[in-house]
Amino acid sequence: MSKLGLFHALKMTMLMCVSISTAYAEQSRESELSKTVEDLKKRLEQLERRDAKPSRNNNGGKVEWEVGGYAKLDMVYSSTSAGANSLGDEFLISALVPTSSDGEDDQIKLTARESRLWVKANSQADGSTINFLIEGDFFGNKPSSSETLNNNSDFRLRQAFGEVSTKSAGRYLMGQAWTTFQNLSAFPHTTTLGELPGQAFSRTPMIRWTMPFDGDSVQLAIENPETHLRDSSNNAVRPDDDRIPDFIARYNLKKHSVSALLRQLRCDMPGSCSDSQQAWGVSVAGRIDFGKRDQLRYQAHWGDGIGRFVSGTVFPGGIIDSAGGIDLVDVRAFMLSYQHRWASSWNSALIFNTAKADGLDSVTSATEEVTTYHINTMWLPTKNMRVSLEYIRAESERISGLEGDLDRVIFSTKYNF
Repeated sequence: MSKLGLFHALKMTMLMCVSISTAYAEQSRESELSKTVEDLKKRLEQLERRDAKPSRNNNGGKVEWEVGGYAKLDMVYSSTSAGANSLGDEFLISALVPTSSDGEDDQIKLTARESRLWVKANSQADGSTINFLIEGDFFGNKPSSSETLNNNSDFRLRQAFGEVSTKSAGRYLMGQAWTTFQNLSAFPHTTTLGELPGQAFSRTPMIRWTMPFDGDSVQLAIENPETHLRDSSNNAVRPDDDRIPDFIARYNLKKHSVSALLRQLRCDMPGSCSDSQQAWGVSVAGRIDFGKRDQLRYQAHWGDGIGRFVSGTVFPGGIIDSAGGIDLVDVRAFMLSYQHRWASSWNSALIFNTAKADGLDSVTSATEEVTTYHINTMWLPTKNMRVSLEYIRAESERISGLEGDLDRVIFSTKYNF
């Protein structure tokens, strides 16, 4: 081959190598670019799936509803009636312990008014949980003639509130709920409703803040005020002149609590009363478990002008004196409730309640002291059914020395749904 031919051959070979190298490089870059695009697509799909899946603290604002309640029948035997068409014949009211039979002995009442209905809802968004509750029963107004035909009674609001729970700023409740002054875990082991003398018991509109920490919590609340007084004839006086809400603070230590209450009683009724007084109260309550079968619940309350927070309505917050001023009534109340579980579906309880008031000397017909004793047993044949039997002995004493007493037996069936 001539030198010129060899030169052309080498030139063509070099051009082919460059072309092949260039093509390979372009193909490699295209492959890398394609791989990068595929990786980006996969990453985007993962992000989209993560955003589309609700977390434990976010259900996209969706509201989840739940409806429930129970149907309950109470058959109540009373040794002495609380009076014709009296609510005190259907459940125990400390202020209505009879002091005279007036011929109404050995009375029987059957009632389903404690039957209850509630609606719950919750929603989660942005790390916060919102809970709602509306609850009522049938202890509203009952026409005196309703038992003649259909035994109807009005539906009554018990609770209605919303509560926002945040991760770091606590819980905020607004609406009507159980007063912050009482500890719900220390309720006595009773089989039926009742305004027991040693028990804190009130539901009221409020704004409440709860801050949990290390298993304990602090609660601060402002609650609806209500001045409840009595005159020298023991007539109830509700002036409706309140200007300052009730202030309540509570510290919850595991299963125990300490509460403090500050409130103002105010009356501005020309010709009757014109005064205001600062009232206060403290409460200690809780429960103690002894193994898995035994439990003791307790409550102790003391204060001036706290009548409507404990013992039902048996004691007023104050008495209107002859000059139109308010004399606060001092109240001391105590409750013990002991329950023993014989088996997983059978338990029994012993309950003691007592309350006494000072400052009622000018109202001779006013109740000064009330005490109740309870013994009951409950059987749960199925998860949603309860059958119970309870005996109650109630005793009262008035300023005049007049005494009242009541023996009551209650047979109940309750069906939860």
